[in-house]
Amino acid sequence: MANLDKVIAQALVDHQINLMRFDAGERKKILKKLVKLERQLKAELLLVDLAKRGEVEQMIASVGDVVASFYGEVSDDVFSSTTGLWQVEQLAVAGIINGAIGATMIKASQGKFDDLMLGSPLKDWWREQGADLAFKFGGMVRTGITNGKTNQVLAAELVGMMDAKRTTAKALV
Repeated sequence: MANLDKVIAQALVDHQINLMRFDAGERKKILKKLVKLERQLKAELLLVDLAKRGEVEQMIASVGDVVASFYGEVSDDVFSSTTGLWQVEQLAVAGIINGAIGATMIKASQGKFDDLMLGSPLKDWWREQGADLAFKFGGMVRTGITNGKTNQVLAAELVGMMDAKRTTAKALV
């Protein structure tokens, strides 16, 4: 039986390497999208005339829409990838166990994928990240105007804000 344990353990370790590759690929895709979003927000910020309150508020509202759309797309992408992974994982684990035993002992489930994270659907976590970014962006711009900051200084502060969002995104993948 020890030999069977070793066969299963080795197969699971080999499979874990593939899961780590999948995870790295998913993170890379999302981080690349966040860099693109950062460039878009920075461009919006650099174009707005901070002396014109109405223009600033319109830009903040527009950024809120862009951010909400972006995080909705990321959520959909992650859900799709994770659902696909769930299906592959079922087959992989069944294949590892059944292959090691030499008989069909485990069958892949036909159940529904559950994307809960700490009791909430993953899409809710992504939506909250988008709402948080939009809120903080608006606050940063409004506070920056009050404190006499320039567009360039606010754009530099945006980089730090987006660094924090990238860190959070890594945790959600």
